[in-house]
Parts: sequence; C-alpha cells; structure tokens
Amino acid sequence: MRIGKIIWVCVLSGLPAVVLAESGTVVRATQLVAAPYSDATARGILREQQQVEIVERQGGWYHVKSDDGSTGWLRLSSIRLGAAEKEETGGFWASVFSFTGRSQARTASATTGIRGLSEEEIRDAKPNPEAVQRLADFAPDDQDTQAFAAKIGLKIQKVEPMPSRNTGKKGDRK
Repeated sequence: MRIGKIIWVCVLSGLPAVVLAESGTVVRATQLVAAPYSDATARGILREQQQVEIVERQGGWYHVKSDDGSTGWLRLSSIRLGAAEKEETGGFWASVFSFTGRSQARTASATTGIRGLSEEEIRDAKPNPEAVQRLADFAPDDQDTQAFAAKIGLKIQKVEPMPSRNTGKKGDRK
C-alpha cells in the first residue's frame, strides 16, 4: 500500500509540468536571446514555423525550448500559441463555391499589447514635423510649471553647474 502512495505522489508531482507545458510556433524568423530584454546576448536565430515549448512567461517575453534543443527568450509577438496546423483549403467544393471572393478566417488571433517597430518600419520612417509640433503644444509653460511646483510644495533651489572637462577641442566651452 505504501509503494502505491509513493507512485501516486510521483505521478501527481510531475503532472503540473505536463499540464502547464505549452507549445508554440515561431511566426517569423527571430532572434533567440539569453534574457528577457531587447539588448540581451543573442543565442541564435529561430526559423519561421519552428516549434517551441514554452517554459515560462515573464512580462512581454516567453522562455522557450526549441525543437532543436536551443533555449532562450522570445518576445510574445514572435510566437503563435499551439502547434502549427496545416490550413485546410476546403477541397473541390470550396473552390466551386468561392465565387464571392470572400475568405473566411480559419484561425483565432490574439494581441499582447506589446508593439515594437519592425526593421522595415524603421528603415522606411519619415520625419513628421507636424506631429512633433503637436507634442510640443502639450508642454507646460514656465508659469504652469511654477504653479504646479508651488501646489505640491516644491521650492526653487540653485544648483551649481558641473565643471566642464576642457579638452582643448574646438567648440568646447571655456
């Protein structure tokens, strides 16, 4: 009887790891990094449609183990949860009745609330002086700033500037 209890305890203690393990698919070729932040050391590249096992989640990052044994961190937006599935085309009859030109959504999508700029968006970015001016319009003037400071009890303090390092180069302050 005691050996049976030990077996059950061993089985049940391993159950949460199996239940919590989740698989995912890399949605585009992406860099695997050593820690959950953008300037962490690179550990390699995962290819598009590569299968990964999600070990843990931290903020906007997943700690993953890939199907080739690599481990590291990926952004949430780089992974589609669940195993990759072949999309069904519907066969002959679906093509016969597809004259409407509409397509049906076959998969659910989720957003994570984390959005960065892709390399293409950064490369194709153009200046927008009007947007910069609209932002500048939100900046408080000196009178508003002083009124706010007085309201919360801040007092003006004179702070001496840090001494500049005079390197003798043209354009340095003396």
